[in-house]
Order: sequence, then C-alpha cells, then structure tokens
Amino acid sequence: MLRGSFAAIGTAVLLTIALACSEQPTPAAEVPQATPTINVIPTPTVVKIDPTTPPPPAYGYESLLKDLRSQGVEAEEVTGPQTQYSFSVGGDRVTARTKNAEGTIHVFEFPDTDITDTEASHVSSDGWMISVPLEGEVVKETIHEWMQTPHFYKKGALIVVHIGDDEAVLAALATTLGPQFAGGQTPAVPATKTPPPSPTPLVTREWKVEDIQVDGSTVTVMLRVYAGIDVRVTLNGAPADEIKPTVPVLQYVFLNVIPGQHTVEVRDLVGFEESKNVTVVLPNKIPNAIPDWLAELIRKLQAEPVTNPPISVTQYEYAGKTVYFIPQRCCDIFSDLYDSDGSIIGHPDGGITGRGDGRVPDFHQERSGGRLIWQDERTQEPSQVQTKAPIESVEATIMEIIPPQYSLVVKTGLPNACVTFGGHRIDRSGETIRIELINWKPSDAQMMCDQVYRTVETRIALGSDFESGKKYTFEVNDVVETLIIQ
Repeated sequence: MLRGSFAAIGTAVLLTIALACSEQPTPAAEVPQATPTINVIPTPTVVKIDPTTPPPPAYGYESLLKDLRSQGVEAEEVTGPQTQYSFSVGGDRVTARTKNAEGTIHVFEFPDTDITDTEASHVSSDGWMISVPLEGEVVKETIHEWMQTPHFYKKGALIVVHIGDDEAVLAALATTLGPQFAGGQTPAVPATKTPPPSPTPLVTREWKVEDIQVDGSTVTVMLRVYAGIDVRVTLNGAPADEIKPTVPVLQYVFLNVIPGQHTVEVRDLVGFEESKNVTVVLPNKIPNAIPDWLAELIRKLQAEPVTNPPISVTQYEYAGKTVYFIPQRCCDIFSDLYDSDGSIIGHPDGGITGRGDGRVPDFHQERSGGRLIWQDERTQEPSQVQTKAPIESVEATIMEIIPPQYSLVVKTGLPNACVTFGGHRIDRSGETIRIELINWKPSDAQMMCDQVYRTVETRIALGSDFESGKKYTFEVNDVVETLIIQ
C-alpha cells in the first residue's frame, strides 16, 4: 500500500517537471544598441631629470678673459703669488691693456655665487675696509691703505678689483661685469657744524684718532672715519688751517703753532668726543759740519714716528776710524754703526738676543771719544708706548714699468681697540732690507679695551735698485723672507 502510493507520487512529480520544461517562452527580438564612442587620450611624454646633472657653471675667470678680449682689451695673465685682500681665496693678477691705458685687475673666483655674495657683503661701500666676522661677535677689520682709488665689481662666481682710475679699463670692466658694487668714492670733507642741543649717541663711535704728528710748528691730526659723519677737530678751540681728504685717514693740519703744550679736541655731532695733549718744541737743527749722507739720514729719522727712547746719533772713534752710532730702539731692533762713508759696518747690540749681529762685538769696550751729533727732541704721548706690530703676511709686488718698481705689502695686526698703528721704518744694507712696523698701545696695562682684532695693510715702496736673479733678505719685525728678484 505504501509502496503504490510512493509510485503514484513519483509519477506525478515527473509529469509536472516535464510540462514545465516544455512550456519555455519565445525569446523577444534583440534591440540593436549604439556603439559607444571611445576618446583616446595620448600618452604624455615623460622627461626624465637626472639629479646628477650639474647646473650650468657660474660666470668665472675664463669667461672674464674671453669677454675682455672680445672688447679689444689685451688681457695678459701675470704669473707669481696670488693677491690676498682679506677674502677666503687668493686672487689672480691680470694686466688689462687698452689703446690708451694699462692697469692691473685682481680676479677672485669663489666656489659658488652664494659665497661670492657673502664675501662681497664684507666690503665697505667706499672699498677701503673689509670686515670679516669671526667666532662669536668678533669682527676682523682689515683697513687697506690703497695707493689709488679702489673699484670692486661682482659677477657670477667672481669679485674683480682694480686699484686705479684708468677710464678705459674701468669702462671695459663696467661693460663686462656691470656697475661696481663698492669703491670709487671719496668721502666729503667733514664740515664743522654746531652739535645739536640733544644728541642721540650712536652705539659705536664712527671715527678714531689714528695719530698726531708734530713737525716743527705744524701739527697734523690723523683721523680715521668709518662712516659719513660730521666731525669737528680743533687745536685750542680753533679749527684746522687745512683738511686733506686722504681717504680713509683724513689729515687736519694746524700751521704756525707756537712752542708749548696744546689741546687737540675731536667731537662729532652725536656726542662722542676725545681730547689729547700735544707738545710743540723748537725744532732741533741738523749740524752743519757733518757728512751729507748723515744729514740725509737725520732728515729721514725726523720724518719717522717718535721712538722710545728718542733716537740719537753719536760720533765715536773705533778701530782707528770715525764711526757714527745709533742706539737700539723699541722692540728688539738692532742698533746701527756706520763708517764715515755711510755704510753699516755692524749692529753692536739689540735684536732678539740683545747682542747684535756679532760683527762688532767689542765696540762698546773699544770705542773712544763720544760726541752727540743729533738727538730727536720730539715727545710722544705719555700715556702711550711703542710695541712691535704682529705680522700677518708679507707680499712682494712689482710694478711692471721701466725701470720696474718693487714694494712690499705688509699686513699687521691691531690686537684690541686701544692699539693704533704707529708707522714703519726701513733700513737697507746691501742685500738685506730691515723693516720695522710698530703699534702704539696704552702704557696702563690695566686699561679696559674692546677685544676686537683688526688689521692694517701697509704698502712700502722699495724703489728699483734690485738686480734680477739676485737673492735678497727682508727682515720684517720677527719675520724673515728670502726672495730672488725676477
């Protein structure tokens, strides 16, 4: 019974499935569809940038020579030591010749333009001082005593310097490099204006009394001015008879000053002032009955800075001959012993050891007589003493004219703000040239002074009396250089 029922049910199910399969609907007709439009976007060209490709080179030395020559300037490279102008690199010298002029330019090439811009920013607007920041707040100021007007140009990686006023050379440089960024300026002569009633002092004083020189009845105040500020310089309240704008040190000249003690006062418009005493004495005359060479030597000594102690010339008899003795001066400088013809026969004492050069070791024991020929009667500022100037560098230069003129460029240091440059003395004996450069410093060792190290560059003319191929020795304070003249 159960088996039959299961069979009937199975049949019915099969029948239903069969009917369902046989009743499929008729598919509808296909509707044609529009073909879509496809916009083809072109593949962009990709430019690959190689990070290792160097940028185009900055304007440099070779470009400068090429551009100068394209203007008809004969640019000739000068061999020899590089120029040092307080920049971080040395400069190459180039002689630039035009149709009517000739001048030397100094080319300083730096690693990149950023360094060039930084170094250029250290040059003062008038081109006479270069200030280089050191560690902390210390600034190294180099004052360059140019023989002529300085001109500074800048382009690309170059700083180009020309010392002179050759219009054709300056025009070629301006065309090639653009206008100068420093130099070429002569500060106006300071006026003597009445100070305002309520001055506002500057943070720092913009001037310094470099030196006060007395020559007979003439007093000259040497004033270094760092900025365009009006300064009044008087002697006993009276203005100077003459002002010489010898940049960067102005000279205030007072004429026909009577013997005695006088007061020099310096005052600017913003309230800074300084006064110093100066003594004028009757000039001591040069004796008549002395050799011409000795009279000329005494005139030379009178033009030099006052020594400590004052310099003198004494006549002695030594080794059967008449000799003239000049004692040693400041700072381990040799004494000098001349024969009757004006030749140095030795240095009896002085020098680093204090025992001279050993050529006349018995002079002090064997000399006889002793007659004072001349003594410098000038006086120095009692609050100041002399000291040897530290030597930073010594460079020999040649002016290529006929005959060639030789000079030394010596850079000396001013260890602090109270120290001033005192000048130089030069003496030559054959192939040995001795040069003494001195500073003035306060005699009071406890005086408080700003610790700012500065430098002074001095160009010392040596003349033309040198033989090519010969060796010469230059003794510059404690520095000894031996050069073969080319």
